[in-house]
Amino acid sequence: MAIKIAGWNGKEGLAQALDMPLMVKEIERLDADVVVISDAYSLDNTKHGSRPDVLDEARAAFESLGYARHEVEYGPRDKWHHDRNMVVLNRLDLIAVSGLQLATRKTLDLRVCDPHTKAPRRIIPYHGDDRSAETRVKQIEAFLDNHEEGLPTVIGGDFNDTHHEDRLSRIISSRTMRAVAHAIPAVGPFGRARSIATRLTGTGIGTSVALLEGRGFRDADPTHAATFLGLQLDRAMLSPELHVADFQLGNRASSDHVPTLVTIES
Repeated sequence: MAIKIAGWNGKEGLAQALDMPLMVKEIERLDADVVVISDAYSLDNTKHGSRPDVLDEARAAFESLGYARHEVEYGPRDKWHHDRNMVVLNRLDLIAVSGLQLATRKTLDLRVCDPHTKAPRRIIPYHGDDRSAETRVKQIEAFLDNHEEGLPTVIGGDFNDTHHEDRLSRIISSRTMRAVAHAIPAVGPFGRARSIATRLTGTGIGTSVALLEGRGFRDADPTHAATFLGLQLDRAMLSPELHVADFQLGNRASSDHVPTLVTIES
């Protein structure tokens, strides 16, 4: 029996009155067994209109859809980022859930039962640090140090890293493009633009994905279809014991990222 896993960067929409209903509708349409939502909400970031009562409505809606909910604030906080929260929705039989530290960021470690075989499956929600390729490498190294060989595992979410063979990623990570990004003034009104530009050029390095491939993990989407600004930043990486039965992209709805949906079999 197949398991469906969705991943989506929610752009903090679960606590925003206009975005939340669109997100809930798309999650209901995807009808996944497990849904990984990075940047799900930020209650401290009130400039985006976040409201606790809207988040409560989202939680109630997920419960009505039959999902158990697990949350973690993965941090760290700084001048650009307030509280950043990961939400994982699950409709499979849960064996255990625990916290897992991946370098600078926290995540969850879910052990669920395959509905058909009752064998354990491990799911690691993931959000790569958008500010540093070196930190993303440390995150994946921390995961691989914790990886249990032979246990069917999916690590999925917003990697903030492209595949190293993607043509566009090689262009944006070129020496010229990175030099242009770093030439933007770091102070005054240009500071935010420089931050975005340097982070975007850094996503083209692809090293964290290559590390996973080196340990036998495979991208559920071998075509590397774009999920954000023409780049594939969002993906599910599967250990060798798992096979892809189907892969689809969802509707962007209120986010700037496209959700992914993979159906896996063992």
